Amino acid sequence: MEEWIAAVVVPRTFPARARGSGYDWRLVDLMAFRAPKGELDANDRLFQLIAGAVHPEREWKTCSDNAILTLYRAKQESVAKQNDIIAKFQQHVADTINGVVANQVAGAEHSAYAQDQLVRGVQTFRDPSGSTCELSNLHGHAWVNGNNEYIMNDDPNYNPNGNLDGNWTQLQMQR
Repeated sequence: MEEWIAAVVVPRTFPARARGSGYDWRLVDLMAFRAPKGELDANDRLFQLIAGAVHPEREWKTCSDNAILTLYRAKQESVAKQNDIIAKFQQHVADTINGVVANQVAGAEHSAYAQDQLVRGVQTFRDPSGSTCELSNLHGHAWVNGNNEYIMNDDPNYNPNGNLDGNWTQLQMQR
């Protein structure tokens, strides 16, 4: 016996964004014909006629095509979801790295500013309105009056309002 086999394979590629392409191979038709040894070529036209006359029923083809289309759509949705997850993760990583770098820069700037104040012998004080000023770092407490005059000392209990004229406001040291 000899055998004649015919197959129709439909390859399909679909994009998978940053991850390359996906491939789907479908065998849509497979036929095999046999003949006694030495008679296969003589029956070639008959086999071709038979193969050409075979057609799937319309209802089955419609059902099959719809099922395949549903699978392709599901695959596309799955790939889109995966790509969305990957994109969100990449954005999260970028945001995390940017946050770390921003904190490093802020820390470096704060450290440089502190070194600058140390070299200049000053520290920052804030008044109740939120304004800041730099005063000597030799004392831990400072007061200001309405004429922009300052008093500094190391006694946390000192209050110039009982001893000096004017309305004195205590400043808060900023660390």
